[in-house]
Amino acid sequence: MGYEFILPSGISVRVSEREIAEIVTTGISNRPYWQYCGFIEPQEVYDFLSRKLSDKKKLEKIAYYILFYAENVVFSVYANIKGNQSDLDALQYKEFMMPLLVELRKMYKQVQQANSVDEIYNIIDKMIAKCLSYCVDPF
Repeated sequence: MGYEFILPSGISVRVSEREIAEIVTTGISNRPYWQYCGFIEPQEVYDFLSRKLSDKKKLEKIAYYILFYAENVVFSVYANIKGNQSDLDALQYKEFMMPLLVELRKMYKQVQQANSVDEIYNIIDKMIAKCLSYCVDPF
């Protein structure tokens, strides 16, 4: 079984559950950016970016958002390549981007196990740097 997505180009593309599950482990969204995703508050982002966020649960939510955003961006591009170019091009893109997602998932688990706010900030900084090295900017 799979799902059908209508791309901005008007083309319909079918993506299997397996393909989706491989790329997206958090939740699928057509509006993943922090201002529109609905589970992260603007003040939390502002406090995080100015290093004023000291609540570990809120920092964990920021880390989750980064993973969520990256997965959704990768999935969106994957579906667009699959629909507008070819399955092979989409597969090559996915293979290129999966190391980013695998690493972000590991770092998110580290955030969940971290003991201090400083440690969480350091991990999140690494998550953002990894995203940027793949041209994915969550903020």
